[in-house]
Amino acid sequence: MDYRLGDKIKELRNHLNISQKELSQDICTQALISKIESNQTYPSAPVLFEISQRLGVDLNYFFSITETPGLDYVEEVSHTMERLMREIEYEEVLRIVNLEKENPLFRHTQLKSLLLWREGICQYHLNRDSRKALDLLDQAIDLLPTTYKNLSEREIDILASKAIIFSLDNQLNEANQIYKELLTKLRTPYFKNNRLLVRILFNASKNSYQRGDYKESINRTDHGIRVCIKSELLYLLGELYYQKGKSLYCLDPDHKEKAVSYMEEAIWIFSKTNNNKFLHYVRHEISTIQ
Repeated sequence: MDYRLGDKIKELRNHLNISQKELSQDICTQALISKIESNQTYPSAPVLFEISQRLGVDLNYFFSITETPGLDYVEEVSHTMERLMREIEYEEVLRIVNLEKENPLFRHTQLKSLLLWREGICQYHLNRDSRKALDLLDQAIDLLPTTYKNLSEREIDILASKAIIFSLDNQLNEANQIYKELLTKLRTPYFKNNRLLVRILFNASKNSYQRGDYKESINRTDHGIRVCIKSELLYLLGELYYQKGKSLYCLDPDHKEKAVSYMEEAIWIFSKTNNNKFLHYVRHEISTIQ
């Protein structure tokens, strides 16, 4: 089967405005990159892996297949930490991080970055140590091998975590600068993680609301709602409708009826997804407005 690896590498490299010299640095020669892109030769597995990391995509991107979650130990640990983060079990995540730091299976820079990222978030929420947390997140980013011109999905996620910490520390302008950078970078057909995009848009809209920029908040929620509908995602859709209604009401109280209608959309979604916590919260907000 001919995957035309060279064409895909060249197309993505040109899109990111990365030169062959920048792509080949510490991986192979520029001449080899030229031969690969002209489909004169195929890269070895290690070289192709390093190229994928430099370009910020999964290795499977070049083969047009979907990454299949494995059952090996590293995958299991990674998924367990992700689940515990969603459940706000920061102490347990930190325990796993400290345990796996000594595990030879986590010596690869990508996995070290993962542990530093999780540790940074936990340090903030458990100890409110924003300086240490942000330093750990910066260390996690520094381990990733992309160039200054592009961001990998992991880097985007880590930067979004930094923005959240800035917002929680009331450094709203610093957080907004990150959101603006991310939303500019994500205007590309090569970024396919719509859940991550929606999460960034939702948190960015909250940041706009906190800064009193209600129009920008509405624009960001509208973008998130469009992504959800186009991708058939319920993820954060209710929260986005609520955020839009709240921002619209603050922008102009005369739009109370329209604002409430957006909040009622949120209630309908929360009722269908059994999100009772937010369901009761939004009902209370509507009664307060009315």
